[in-house]
Amino acid sequence: MLSLRKIYSQHTQRQIEEKNEIVLILPHYETPDMVRYVLSRMAKIDVRKYEKQVSLLNIDSARAYFGSSIDIVSFVKSIVNYADQIGKNGVTVWLTWARSSVIINWMIL
Repeated sequence: MLSLRKIYSQHTQRQIEEKNEIVLILPHYETPDMVRYVLSRMAKIDVRKYEKQVSLLNIDSARAYFGSSIDIVSFVKSIVNYADQIGKNGVTVWLTWARSSVIINWMIL
């Protein structure tokens, strides 16, 4: 788990600060609060600032998949449209489940 934390914290920082993207993290094995803690400690990310700017979205995967009135694909499409409207370069989505992690990146052209 430590390796995954290091990877997602560094990748999140790079995508937000260097690539001007929105990052959506959908954790399964960690709580959103633990993800916030890891991001702030390991990558020194100002989590509150980026959440307020909507550059960082951190939503429990069970809530995103099952507890929402909008399906996850439509939700991500709306984030991509929003990113385009506010001048972001893309959207990165981290999905974690069953001890696996997938990174999906949408570039705005």
